[in-house]
Amino acid sequence: MQRTLGPDHRITLSAGNLLANCLLRSGDLEGAEECAADVFRGRIVRLGGRHPHTIAICCDLARILATSGKQHEAVLLARKVLPVAMDALGDEHRFTLELREVCGVTDESTPVRPEGRDS
Repeated sequence: MQRTLGPDHRITLSAGNLLANCLLRSGDLEGAEECAADVFRGRIVRLGGRHPHTIAICCDLARILATSGKQHEAVLLARKVLPVAMDALGDEHRFTLELREVCGVTDESTPVRPEGRDS
């Protein structure tokens, strides 16, 4: 599919998203992470960072990273995208809530620290 349609085609990216979730469920965390990261990069290029599909794959990638024991990477990614999700989708959208959960932020009154600032 990628050879025919190209790596950034919406169908290629959708198939990659499905594959990443299947790999996660089957226990292939390394394959799931690689696949989800490729889809995330492709969706940023094709759709931009504020698109719901881009934010959705970010949630998937953060979940995969956390499941793989890469909690720090998952939190950094979620912190980077959470403000975008809050602005683009709203505070109560399921993707915003998933990112909050990864960050350990349980309510809107808890400030989200920018990436790299743990003061």
